[in-house]
Amino acid sequence: SERSFLEEMNYVYDKVGYSCTDVPAEKWVFDGSGPEFTEAFFYYLNSSFEMMSKIGNIKTTQRRMLQTDGNKLFRDFDSATDVADVVNSIYDGRVLASFAANTWIAGSGLGMWGYETGCAFLTSYAVRNFWFMDLCSDSHHLSIRLLCPISCGCGTAPQRGCPLSCSRG
Repeated sequence: SERSFLEEMNYVYDKVGYSCTDVPAEKWVFDGSGPEFTEAFFYYLNSSFEMMSKIGNIKTTQRRMLQTDGNKLFRDFDSATDVADVVNSIYDGRVLASFAANTWIAGSGLGMWGYETGCAFLTSYAVRNFWFMDLCSDSHHLSIRLLCPISCGCGTAPQRGCPLSCSRG
């Protein structure tokens, strides 16, 4: 039978024995070589993008943010040419394909400033403030705390959804 995303993550943690550490960036690959959770995670992320695309005026809000703060999020960002491309890349599948290839870029090859891969990217300013998604939170969706406990703050204060090993110190 199929397991839910949470069941899949718990299975991986039980099987692999991850402690209170983030899944290494190189494990975030969706080509059959990464851990078993990656297919479930990318399905989850795709569903999140689809849900986000249905929020009224979100693309307009994202375009405005990029026009003022795009150079804070992306290297080599040009607000005159890159705004529409970056926003469209979230919704047309290019961002998800980039994540699946472990390249973590948006638009036509723009890398993020300072936090390019893995958990550091998924918990970054860019994801929280540009995509309006706090993937560590469990208030509106499943949290990634099991996958990214350090980046989600589990090591400093135990939270629901954190690996048990984080609360042991």
